[in-house]
Amino acid sequence: TYQNLSGTNTESGNSLFGKNAGYNNVTGKENTYIGYQSGYGGTGSNTGNTGVGFESLLDITSGEYNTSIGWKSGHNLQDGDYNVFIGNYAGEGTTTGEKMTFIGGASGRGVATDTAIGSVGIGYSTLNALTSGEGNVAVGYEALASEDSGGYSTAIGHQALKVQNVDNANNVAIGYNAAVAMTTGKENVIIGNNAADASVDVDKAVVIGSSAMGNGNVTSAADGTVAIGKVALFA
Repeated sequence: TYQNLSGTNTESGNSLFGKNAGYNNVTGKENTYIGYQSGYGGTGSNTGNTGVGFESLLDITSGEYNTSIGWKSGHNLQDGDYNVFIGNYAGEGTTTGEKMTFIGGASGRGVATDTAIGSVGIGYSTLNALTSGEGNVAVGYEALASEDSGGYSTAIGHQALKVQNVDNANNVAIGYNAAVAMTTGKENVIIGNNAADASVDVDKAVVIGSSAMGNGNVTSAADGTVAIGKVALFA
């Protein structure tokens, strides 16, 4: 085990490689910090963390059992536990996040709080703006990229629910560009490539099929609409 002797580390079991890696660690133990200023903060009882990459887990204090791999991944995390951040800028802004999984460049880059516990973002810029929204799952390029405080949505697919930003959305969108323009709609189930791709504010709709309810902006006047089948209710 290599101790970064240029710092103040006095605990055993730490592996520190890179200029100023784990520099301020005094009481933390069993950490692995690799890269320039990885785990630099380390002023509290941080334990069992793995930081790999330039300034990964830079501000860590008492956070434990976090895995952060990538340039500035987990950069601002201080006392959050059991997070997984993989990718450049992944989980960069959160300071207190708990049990979150962000995989992909800029995934979960916002200031996610501990209210967003258990959030999952996989893919470039997924959950990029997340702050306090809980129970969200985003998989695919820019899925749920704009949501901050809204919760309980599932977006799977390229740009699915990309611009959604509303509290208690409870939307499910699966497919390429599924509900890509949806901003304030709630409690919808939208499945299919380009399904409901132009709708902004419809609620409680069930849309299943490629391009179903596509092209036209279905508004709140059509709340509760059911469209099933390829190009069903296509404008």
